[in-house]
Amino acid sequence: MSFTASTWFTSLSCSLNATPNLPHWLRFIFLSPCPQRALLSGVDILLLFTLFVFALRKLYSSFTSNANADSHLDKPLIRNNRVSVRTTAWFKLTLTATAILTILYTVACILVFVSSTNQPWKQTDGLFWLLQAITQLVLVVLIVLEKRFETFAHPLSLRIYWIANFTVVSLVTASGIIRLVSVGVEDGKYFSFMVDDTVSFISLPLSLFLLCVAVKGFTGIVSGEETESLIDEETKLNEKSNVTGFASASAVSKAFWIWINPLLSKGYNSPLKIDEIPSLSPQHRAERMSVIFESKWPKLDERSKHPVRTTLLRCFWREIAFTGFLAVINLSVMFVGPVLIQSFVDFTAGKHSSVYEGTASC
Repeated sequence: MSFTASTWFTSLSCSLNATPNLPHWLRFIFLSPCPQRALLSGVDILLLFTLFVFALRKLYSSFTSNANADSHLDKPLIRNNRVSVRTTAWFKLTLTATAILTILYTVACILVFVSSTNQPWKQTDGLFWLLQAITQLVLVVLIVLEKRFETFAHPLSLRIYWIANFTVVSLVTASGIIRLVSVGVEDGKYFSFMVDDTVSFISLPLSLFLLCVAVKGFTGIVSGEETESLIDEETKLNEKSNVTGFASASAVSKAFWIWINPLLSKGYNSPLKIDEIPSLSPQHRAERMSVIFESKWPKLDERSKHPVRTTLLRCFWREIAFTGFLAVINLSVMFVGPVLIQSFVDFTAGKHSSVYEGTASC
C-alpha cells in the first residue's frame, strides 16, 4: 500500500480499511492521526490522574501530620532551616518551554474552534487541543510549586510524561512530514491537519528540551542561603595561600600526582610546620559536605527506610559510579594480563597457528 493511496494519513477515522497484517497495523497505530491523538490524550489523562491522586495523598498526609505534630518521631533527624531559594537558568528554561507549549496549544484550540470548516471531527479536534493546553497549564503550576516547596528533583511521573510526550510528538511530526511530502494537503481542505502539523513542528524542539530535563531530573532550584554560604566559604579558602594544589591542578597533574611535588620537596629539605601544611580544597571541606548532605536528606513524606544510604547515594552517585567503572577496568586488566603473558609464552615456545599471533601477543 503506498502512502498516496493511504487515506488514513488524512483522516481521523479510527478504523483501518486495509488488510489487517502487522506492518499495516503498526503504521496505522503510530502514524495515523486518530491513534496519535488517542496516545497523546491517554498520556495527558494518565498524568492528570496521577497528579490528582498525589495531591489527595499530600492533602491527607498534611492533615495527619498536623494531628501528630507533637510527636517527636515525626520530626526529621536533620532539619534544614534554610528557607530562601533561588532558581537557575535551567529552571527558567523549563518553565518557559512549558509556558510556550501552553500558549501554543491554546492558540491551536482557538483556531480549530473558530475555523469555518464543517469537518465532522472539528469539535473532537478542538477538545483534543483543549486537553493539551490544560495539561501544560497544570505543569506550569506544578513547576512553580516546585520552587515554593524547594523541590530539587522533578517527580518521576512528570519525567515519564515528558519522555512519553516526546515520543508521541516525534511520531506526529513524522506523520506531518509524510503528509507534506507524499500526500499533499491543499485548498484548505484539511485545515485541522495544517494546524496539527504546524504545532508539531514548533513543539518538537521544546519537547526535546523537556526530554533532556526528564533525563537529568534536576529542577534548577537551589537554596539561596546554601549557595551564599558556599560562595563565602570558598572565597575565604581561596584567599588563603596555603590551600592545597589539588584545588587548581589539571587532570594530568592529578593523574600523575604532580601537584604534590612542591610539598614533598619542601618536606624533604626541612620538617614541615603545622602552618605549612595546606588545607583542603574548597569542594572537599567539611562545611560544604555538611550543607550538601543536609540538602539531599530525604524529606518527611518520602518515608525512606535507609535515609543515610539514600543521602549518600544522592550526594556522591557520580563518584560511586566512576569508582565502580574504574574497578571494572582494574578487574578486567587483572584477568587480561595473565592471559596475554601466557599467549606470549606459548608463541615463543612455538605453539602458534598464525604468524600474526606474535604481533597480537606483543
